Amino acid sequence: MLKRKIYLIGEISDASYKRFSIQLAAREAESIKSIELELMSEGGDPIAALAFAGRIRTSKCEIKITAYGQVASAAVLILAAGDYRRMQASCWLMMHEDSAGIEGKVSDLELATAHLRRLEDQWAKLLEQYTGTPKSVWTNLHATETYLSAGQCKDLRIVDEVM
Repeated sequence: MLKRKIYLIGEISDASYKRFSIQLAAREAESIKSIELELMSEGGDPIAALAFAGRIRTSKCEIKITAYGQVASAAVLILAAGDYRRMQASCWLMMHEDSAGIEGKVSDLELATAHLRRLEDQWAKLLEQYTGTPKSVWTNLHATETYLSAGQCKDLRIVDEVM
C-alpha cells in the first residue's frame, strides 16, 4: 500500500515532474482518493511547472498541497493548482517576471521575447482560473520581484488556509 503523501522539495524541472507523475500515477492506480503534496521550492523551469499544474488539475485524486519554507517562481503555479492549498504561517511566496538568457540574432530575440510574453499571459490567466483573483492583479505582481506572506497569499486566494 502506497502512502498518501508526496514530497516536492527543490528545483522544478523535467526530472522532478517525471518523479511526481510516476508517484501520482501509482496512487491513482491504487484508487487512492486524496493525496497530500508537501511543497518547498526555489522554483525552476516554467514549462515543467505548467506540466505539474496540468497533471494536478487532471488527476483522479484530490490533491491537497501544503507549502513550507518558501514557494518561489515556477512553484507558485504548482501551489495554485491544488484542490486545497495550505501554507505554513512562516512560509513565503515569491513571484517575478519570467527571465531567460537568450542570445542570437535580433529576430530570434524578438521571437523569444514574444513567447515569454505569451507565457506570462498564460500564467496570469491560469492563476486567475485557480484563485478567482483577477488576471490584472497577477500581471502586476509579476512585473517585479514580489514577496508575499502567508496571510497575503490567503487574501489573494492562492491558499485556502494559513496554518
